[in-house]
Amino acid sequence: MTAGPLRERIREIEKETGYLSPLQTILLLTDGSVTTLLEAISGDEVSVTTLSQVVATPGKDVASALEIGTTEMVNHRTVVLKNSRTGEALVYAVSYTPLLRLEPGFRDDLMRADTPIGKILKKHAIESRREILKIGVRESDNIISLGLGNRSGPFLFRSYKIIRAREPLMFIEEFFPASSFTGEQRVVIESPSRLHLGLIDLNVVSTGGSASPLIIPGRSSKPAGPGVLPFSEAMMSRMLVRKEQRKRSSPVSGSVAEPRSSSIQHRPGTSASGAEPPFL
Repeated sequence: MTAGPLRERIREIEKETGYLSPLQTILLLTDGSVTTLLEAISGDEVSVTTLSQVVATPGKDVASALEIGTTEMVNHRTVVLKNSRTGEALVYAVSYTPLLRLEPGFRDDLMRADTPIGKILKKHAIESRREILKIGVRESDNIISLGLGNRSGPFLFRSYKIIRAREPLMFIEEFFPASSFTGEQRVVIESPSRLHLGLIDLNVVSTGGSASPLIIPGRSSKPAGPGVLPFSEAMMSRMLVRKEQRKRSSPVSGSVAEPRSSSIQHRPGTSASGAEPPFL
């Protein structure tokens, strides 16, 4: 499929599932390594768990995609791509590879190792390209659901060929839940309760203690420990503090309501102990 039909197909999918996030669209349309893309999204290494692997003859549709006869043997492999750190199942993938088109070393790695195909291609320095054949939605599938840790449908999917030297090397189908990669992850930051950071623009949940979590949209590839934030969130926090300080220092006509009293008074932008918050 070319870029025009793919964009039109994305619009058709959105009529069924609702808005697709940029990450979901990229996973459907990328012509690069899905493993590399998943590692960039998660910030963690991606591993493969092989669910089944058999050598068999292909069906008519697979044989047509691979441009081989229905009597030629192919390696049929079903795997799940997982986040190595969390164990989360990310993508369910099925591949078909004609054995006669594989060098012995490549075939051995493909058939005996839980290694992503993209990494096998890179290891053997195989120059190739991906050609997307189809993208769409599958409402439900018990086998895919089980492979993805009992995640429910609908599932977004795509099928494509890996082509080397003008010959199809592999035919691959990939599935992931439509509820994944939506971009709705959030970073929770602990801040002093007396630090006002333009709360009208932030989703703030009171904890009843001396600190309130400020929830800032964004993604952190790894949990941030106390006082450690990704660069973008730290910059946002400093910007909002400075904005509030400028607002308080500017002369304002008329009376201004004082903030509710507290048994502990300290400067804006400091903790109850008087120390600067570690992320400022």
